[in-house]
Amino acid sequence: MTLKEVQQEIYDVIQTSTETECVISDDKCLGADLGLSSMEVFILLGDLENNFGITIPAEYLREIQTVGDLSKLIIQILREM
Repeated sequence: MTLKEVQQEIYDVIQTSTETECVISDDKCLGADLGLSSMEVFILLGDLENNFGITIPAEYLREIQTVGDLSKLIIQILREM
């Protein structure tokens, strides 16, 4: 997968998992813009882990504020595989 394909897949999973009507982009805040509660963020993370076959380490969770933060982290994890 190319970087662009991975990013689009992340956007698609976010759209499906959250059922948001908001246009997904890197600058969108998971809480303020997408309206996700902390529980919904955990569900989203599980969906992304299942989709990509990865594990998102708990120590990174506090750093994830935006869709862009999440995309960068997932891409980093995929590169390390």
